[in-house]
Amino acid sequence: MNKVTEMRRLLGATAWAMDYGYLQQMLAHAELLAAGGPLAEGLMASLKERNQVEAARRQQISASKGGAVAVLPIYGCITQRSSWMSYFFGGTTTEGFTQQFRQALADPNVTAIILDVDSPGGSVSGVDELAAEIYASRGKKKIVAISNTLNASAAYYLSSQASELVVSPSSLTGSIGVYQAHENDAGYLENIGVEITLISAGKFKVEGNPYEALSESARAAMQKTVDGYYKAFVKAVARGRGAKIADVINGYGEGRVLMSDDAVSAGLADSIGTLDSVLAKFGVVRPIDGSYAAADPAVPSAGEPVPVPETKSNKDEDEQDDDVPGDEDGDEDELGYDALEPIFKKHDRIKCVVLNACSTMNGISVAFAPLVIGMVVDIDDDDALAFSTGFYGALAAKRTPDEAFEQGVLNIAAKGGDQNAVAKLVLAKK
Repeated sequence: MNKVTEMRRLLGATAWAMDYGYLQQMLAHAELLAAGGPLAEGLMASLKERNQVEAARRQQISASKGGAVAVLPIYGCITQRSSWMSYFFGGTTTEGFTQQFRQALADPNVTAIILDVDSPGGSVSGVDELAAEIYASRGKKKIVAISNTLNASAAYYLSSQASELVVSPSSLTGSIGVYQAHENDAGYLENIGVEITLISAGKFKVEGNPYEALSESARAAMQKTVDGYYKAFVKAVARGRGAKIADVINGYGEGRVLMSDDAVSAGLADSIGTLDSVLAKFGVVRPIDGSYAAADPAVPSAGEPVPVPETKSNKDEDEQDDDVPGDEDGDEDELGYDALEPIFKKHDRIKCVVLNACSTMNGISVAFAPLVIGMVVDIDDDDALAFSTGFYGALAAKRTPDEAFEQGVLNIAAKGGDQNAVAKLVLAKK
């Protein structure tokens, strides 16, 4: 039995609110990865790079109309928590997103929350709970969702709960439905001379197993599960969009994704626009390079400074920056390892890197921090990146250094990182 077959079984073991074509694409990628060789290595490098880029796009933007706008991405496959799927294919976890959403909601500097959606959907687990939380928060702050450019299934489940839903001109939105798969490997096993016997207790314990045809009772049980999730899905969309359940079932695409004009006409969305046009309503303009300042209170944009309105405290921090060894010109982005050596000698290693030099976001640039932290604490690049992005994001949200340290550690766990890395960081901090 090959790895792709095993992965297909795992995918079939749960109910999905995901675009079916994307699921097939994931399986194709899994087959390529299982085959190994140069193509697999190239794909893995591409996936890793994409995941890092997505992790850096959680952003909070200073708005000219007062306050800030938190842009929270819902990208890729949606799962409840980090897993092998998120490791290989990236995506959004409902647990991680819930934390980011609550931080933005509680931040007094954030006046509006934008859900930047580009997702085929994913697992149903945890989605209804998050959808209810988004809907319940509509009266607290303005929440706008943007289809940018795929907003399908579980992603639409969530975005339909926003105060307003905008679809970009080339977007596809909808795919309201749930499915589950069963794979019958009996014929394949017979051809290779393998017979598998399951020993079980409990009448239905092994029903739906892949070693035999799906029984009628097992099919009925799976259908009941799918129907239950679909009912919750439809009910949530009706609530979020202010529509009747019957209209959602019969008039919201019936499982299909709709182009922008059709999505607005059918009631799935309110208007056609772009992320830039949504940001403009709050006085925000993205730079030409497409980046914007610190983002979601959890993860800033790698290498980008945090543009906040200049205040007395900001000026004080800038003056403090003049005291950083090797940074006489005040340009933290050009600080290299040679300039860091005096700091290493003067302070405890991790306290220097994390709690001292990073505490004012001067002394070590955001882009350079993962390299330094990984080198000093002896953890791998992925864990160092996860820690530093969480740490800098918390500092951007004006958390204390200790709170920022905790956020960095939580970010490693949220991304399925190595627990040994967490232990090393905690020990180094003492």
